[in-house]
Amino acid sequence: MTSNAHDPDPAASARAVALVRHLSAYHSMAHICHDPLTGNLWTPNLSALIGQNHFAANDVRDRHGPLPVPRQPRSPEFGVRSTYWSSRRPMHAQRLYDALAQICAGVIRGHGHLWLANRPQSIHRWESAGEHLAIQTAGTWLPEQDDKAWQATSAERRTFAALLWHPYYGERRCELTFTGIDLDVPSLHHLLNSCLLTDTELSLGVERWRLSDDPFADALGTDSPS
Repeated sequence: MTSNAHDPDPAASARAVALVRHLSAYHSMAHICHDPLTGNLWTPNLSALIGQNHFAANDVRDRHGPLPVPRQPRSPEFGVRSTYWSSRRPMHAQRLYDALAQICAGVIRGHGHLWLANRPQSIHRWESAGEHLAIQTAGTWLPEQDDKAWQATSAERRTFAALLWHPYYGERRCELTFTGIDLDVPSLHHLLNSCLLTDTELSLGVERWRLSDDPFADALGTDSPS
């Protein structure tokens, strides 16, 4: 719910509303209008919103599992900008770890998933809010030939896995969405791309990737067996 009653800084309020739109795209907003002539407030009918469950997180998680369907971010508004970044290449764990502070600088909210080269079986969920970041293991990637594993997941995930399947990477991919104010999108994308494996590193193969140092070992434990 937003209000323009006696607003001392309309520009800042407009930016705040834009930020809410970017962060809560699936939620409804109600705006309280202030009449400068009468001094009265006009409040919309909230009966359709109060007490209604418009978003069921558990239902979404059950449908899509650890890989939510990415959506295109909203257009920039009043300096609020969201950007979507993706890659089929894995991330180099040490380079990502060293770049975390730079990646999160200026980011108000970040979410998505990624895969680390030395953890080829695991999906890792990324959730960040301001200076707080959580990277957690969220499941495993679907194997190429395992009917039992495919049938055990949701129909939606099977469909997207089939549509996005890569002959070398399979279902594996990195997908992250970031929102911030005056976010330097080109620099952020460049930084994320610098964390990916190079062509030379890719050519070494998955068994060599596993042998690299793992700065996330204490937080994430061991990778699932292949």
